[in-house]
Order: sequence, then C-alpha cells, then structure tokens
Amino acid sequence: MRSTAFGIGQRRPVRLLASGFVLLVVVAACSSGGTGASTVASALGPAGSFAVLHAKLVVTGGLGVTGSYNDQLTVPTCADVAAHGTNPQDLNNGDLFYVPTPPLGGGVTGSVGGSNSFATDVAATYKGPGGYSGGQMNGTQMWVDPIAGDQETHNFAPVAGLGSMTVNADASGSYDFSGWQDPGSVTISGTVTWTCSD
Repeated sequence: MRSTAFGIGQRRPVRLLASGFVLLVVVAACSSGGTGASTVASALGPAGSFAVLHAKLVVTGGLGVTGSYNDQLTVPTCADVAAHGTNPQDLNNGDLFYVPTPPLGGGVTGSVGGSNSFATDVAATYKGPGGYSGGQMNGTQMWVDPIAGDQETHNFAPVAGLGSMTVNADASGSYDFSGWQDPGSVTISGTVTWTCSD
C-alpha cells in the first residue's frame, strides 16, 4: 500500500502558495508602474529568481539509493537561506531549514534520478549556520522508493533519532541519518549533501 504524504504535503503547498503570492505581487506592482515594481523585484534574487539547493543523496543499508536533484526555494538568495533557513519565520512561526527534497512527482516522492525517488519532512529549528542535532531537529518520516512507479514506497521512521544537520555560511550543508526503519524492518542510513545557487 502506498504511504500518504502527511508531513510533506504541508510544506510544499506553503512554498507554492508563497510563490503564487509573490508572482501576484510582482504583476500588480509592475502594472501600477512607479517604484513599486523595482521594490518588489529587488526582494527577489538575481534576475528575479529564487535560491536553489542542489542536492546529492546516498542511502545505504536495506535499500541502496543514490541520486541528485534540485530543490527550488521561495527564499530569494543563498545569503537569505543561510540567515533564515528554507522556510523563514513569517511562514512558520520560527525559522526552519528543511532537508532538501526533489519536486514531488505525482505521488509521495520526487525523482532523484533513474528509477529512484525520495522525500522527507525533516527540518532543523534554525538559528543560523552551524550544527543541529537532537532536540533541534524536527520530523517524522522519510520515503524512499528504488523502483519507479513501485506501489511499495518504503515509509521510514526515525527509530534511533533524527540525525544531524550542518549548514554553512554559504547555505551549503549536509544531513546525516542512521537507523531509520520501515514497518517491514528494513533499516537505512545515509547522507544528503547540498550546495546553493541564486
């Protein structure tokens, strides 16, 4: 049976809603002319874009999955991501830095290349660049699917803790986890590393 995206489904719509709101504000400001258009455009990153996390995933143990993907954020620049995380306070009542996930592909998970897919709702309660572990980490689930279209997406829970995250001053970083287990007792460990571009 395919798992549901309870945790992840709550994060992605916020990003899409925020993106749509920003687009609406930009269109309104541009149509009115004057300084509003330049003020709104300057809130975006270079060339009116948003920051992107370029991630690499390695999962070992009961499942072997590797791949890479991009996580398009609604935060304007990598400097903003480093300062306030991937979901700043005005969206979530506290800064959060989510482990990068690929765009969802019509289901619970998004492609990381080939037939592999991945998603998680893990985030750090973010206070700026540095290391995060233990009670500074939040999350409940990780989905890994080594076969495209497989109806048996593995839904893992953090049996041995959520792992640890490091975020650098340029918004690059890593997330290490171990001992995550699915209901069938498959156990995995792994690493997600990422860089950031504006």
